Amino acid sequence: MGVKPASSGGVFRIRDSDIIDSVSVYIIKIIEIRILCIAVVGAVTAAILLLIFGQGLFIDCAYCII
Repeated sequence: MGVKPASSGGVFRIRDSDIIDSVSVYIIKIIEIRILCIAVVGAVTAAILLLIFGQGLFIDCAYCII
């Protein structure tokens, strides 16, 4: 096999692209975790508001929208 120089698309370019791929996957995972946290916080907030204000307020709002 042997080691090819980086200019001819050898070992070094492959390693660089592998590092870039792993970093992009890591960034995507962080974004997914943040979106999941936002969704969970939103759901919990909605549940708390429903408990505090009761269902009547939400039914009234639904009729207003319709």
